[in-house]
Amino acid sequence: MATYLFDIDMTLLATGGAGVLAMGRAVHDLLGIPDGMAGVSYAGRTDRAIARDLLSRGAVDPDRLDGGFEGWLDRFASVYAEHLGDALHETAGRALPGTHALVERLAAVPGAQVGIATGNFRRTGLMKLAHYGFGPPLDDGGFADTHEDRGQLVAHAASVVGGPAALARPAGVFVIGDTPLDVAAARVNGFRAVAVATGDYDFDALTATGADVVFEDLGDGDRVLDWLLAASEAA
Repeated sequence: MATYLFDIDMTLLATGGAGVLAMGRAVHDLLGIPDGMAGVSYAGRTDRAIARDLLSRGAVDPDRLDGGFEGWLDRFASVYAEHLGDALHETAGRALPGTHALVERLAAVPGAQVGIATGNFRRTGLMKLAHYGFGPPLDDGGFADTHEDRGQLVAHAASVVGGPAALARPAGVFVIGDTPLDVAAARVNGFRAVAVATGDYDFDALTATGADVVFEDLGDGDRVLDWLLAASEAA
């Protein structure tokens, strides 16, 4: 049995900037900061960590807010989700090559457990997936609502999707993502790192991270599936 955990943005799909656009509008609504996302690092990071950065940019002490940081996080996530619905329709996004087919083929493998390990909040992550035609089994896993550190998030995703057996057999857990942070999150847990050069990092940059394998994209479904299944059997 193997567990396959997919990142969302720039691994399964590209929103054309809808997430950043919606976050920027949420920051403006809540903190009054124009261009609130300018210069914010977000590739591979969790929305929870980004939300903390945004408070710092606004020189806001979270301890002085109603409900503290968790209260701010709930408000930010809610307003962000309200704006994301519009932003997804305003931008030219798409599912990335081969992603629908690969998820479907993996889910059909006997004993395979497929789910999500993403820096998105659950609500907005599921909104993005639904908008680009993804559904079960990509409806559960690890999200940023409860985890700021990506390594902890990935471990939680493995336990949710694969159960205790996944954590007891870490070499049978595969983290599929497009950034060095995805690779590092896999490595810290003893999981297998599958990097895809469809985001901000090219093939060479991802190879340098020590990922178990790097693909230019997931378009060659036979090659990707063959590698995943062979590595699963060898785990």
